[in-house]
Amino acid sequence: MREHAERRARRASEGILGNESLAADLGGDDARFLLDWGLAAARQVALDTDTLADEIQAEAEIGPRLRAVRRLMRLVNRWVRDSATLDDATRSTLLGQVIEQAAVVYGGSFAAPTEERRVAFIQASAGDPAGFIRSLRSLLENRPTPPEPE
Repeated sequence: MREHAERRARRASEGILGNESLAADLGGDDARFLLDWGLAAARQVALDTDTLADEIQAEAEIGPRLRAVRRLMRLVNRWVRDSATLDDATRSTLLGQVIEQAAVVYGGSFAAPTEERRVAFIQASAGDPAGFIRSLRSLLENRPTPPEPE
């Protein structure tokens, strides 16, 4: 059944790559980091169905989670685009919306960041867009922020 899940993962990845609106306002590394994150999430969503041979059942499980991946990517895209004009309250609201989508994307394995981590993230969320995207992904995947690439 792994081959079914791999085929679903390819379709999910193609859906992310074929949707230009997901990183429309970003360029270069910023777009690449967001697309890498979206592709990894979409692939994992599809691979989570590796025990399902029934395509209808698999699609019913994948559909809402892939929509959440796309919503999350659009929220991040918008956040980066508007970052210079956002106050902390708006950033906090956006982070709440992103966390809601992440809960759907990551399913049962998702652990929402603590309030302390959220506040620290909001306070440090200004800066370069690529670093912001990497930090946000790390926050949501509950892992340390990776070092800046050389």
